[in-house]
Amino acid sequence: MLLKRAKARGVEYQVTLTIFTGEDGAKLNYQKPDQQDLRKLTIKEAEEIFNRKPCPFPAGSMGPKIKAAIKFIQDGGHAAYISKTELFDKTLAGTAGTTIVP
Repeated sequence: MLLKRAKARGVEYQVTLTIFTGEDGAKLNYQKPDQQDLRKLTIKEAEEIFNRKPCPFPAGSMGPKIKAAIKFIQDGGHAAYISKTELFDKTLAGTAGTTIVP
């Protein structure tokens, strides 16, 4: 909400959100032979995956993290990162974690 108010006043900020977790970012088909790392997603891609029935991100696990990242970007955030603490530098480089952008 603060980002929207700032933008309405003509002020631009590049604000990011980082969610640290025990996993190396979001994955499709988690812990299955065809598991797929989701390294970089646009907000549109993240919403499309999140809204699948059934949602591939469990409510008690990655679901709330993806939902928070989507909401953050919708509200004007520049980027949202989901990463393990020790992999954050690699997440910023795009080789670990998940990055969601507008």
